Amino acid sequence: MFSQSTFYVNYYFGFQDDTRTPTQTARAAQLVSLALEFRQLIITRTLTPDMARNAPFCMNMYKYLFNYSRIAGSPSDTAVGFPYETNNHVCVVRNGKFYIFETLHLPSKPSSVLSPREIMIQLERIKKMADDDHSTVPEIGILSTTQRDQVARDRATLFEAHASNKAHMAKIESSMFVLCLDSTSPSTSEEFSRACWHGDGASRWFDKCFQLIVFANGRAGMNGEHSKMDATPTSRLCRFLIDEAQARNLPDFRGLDAEDLYECASALDKPEPLRFMTSASLDTAITNARAYFKTTVEAHEMVPTEFKGYGKGLIKSFKMSPDAYVQMALQLAYYRKH
Repeated sequence: MFSQSTFYVNYYFGFQDDTRTPTQTARAAQLVSLALEFRQLIITRTLTPDMARNAPFCMNMYKYLFNYSRIAGSPSDTAVGFPYETNNHVCVVRNGKFYIFETLHLPSKPSSVLSPREIMIQLERIKKMADDDHSTVPEIGILSTTQRDQVARDRATLFEAHASNKAHMAKIESSMFVLCLDSTSPSTSEEFSRACWHGDGASRWFDKCFQLIVFANGRAGMNGEHSKMDATPTSRLCRFLIDEAQARNLPDFRGLDAEDLYECASALDKPEPLRFMTSASLDTAITNARAYFKTTVEAHEMVPTEFKGYGKGLIKSFKMSPDAYVQMALQLAYYRKH
């Protein structure tokens, strides 16, 4: 049995709050739009290389940042990449329900990318679809939170439940990334950290290369899957998202009357709901996964601490790696405590 990835492999970042207090869909649309820009820099090989002491790093790892998924299997998981050229959709999850929308007006024309306002319209549509849908749907997101061999078995159970489930899962796995539109509004440091770390388990897909998470109060973060790369590409992506967002206007509907808004929306394909079908075996798998997730969450204590004594600049002045410094500090703390 090999361990789960949600708590022991995946990592998360919490973004700085946007002082303009944007709505959920405004901030989400801006982050998605900027992520598409960053992806295009990778595709066109125009992203400036990372540097260390005036020497460029190999940037090969960045190709795993988008359109990749970890896929559970036996005897081991695999990491699968999907062609950038034919997979320009984003997967959105809200209330445990999954949707996709295309980011190009013309699939064969990369320059026909949706504007931030158009992305915002699509996200508003998805929010309404999810909030108005009171039907019971299988919470397939929770299936990505258990032990990896169990995830593999549950994946087979999901596919056996209905023939369409495999095609729906392929849409999630081939998407550029997952966007989580949470209905919660975390305020304290612990609430925010836990929401970015694991959330409710159902409105996530932890095997995706990364998930952007935007909350009802406009706060945002990211959860990353670790099998194909370290945090260097995702930390640079997040820095790009935060810095560029502050330098640009938020998308909104001001200046558009009802007719203009309708015309703008009518030019966009409606988001596609991924309607997973269930079975008795799948219901049991989801129930068991939910119980396992709850037990694991309750077994972890979290007390976020913000240290302002010094930062990486001072550590580097000692000619030490900040990462190695923190790792050794953790080991020293454990040694002194135990």
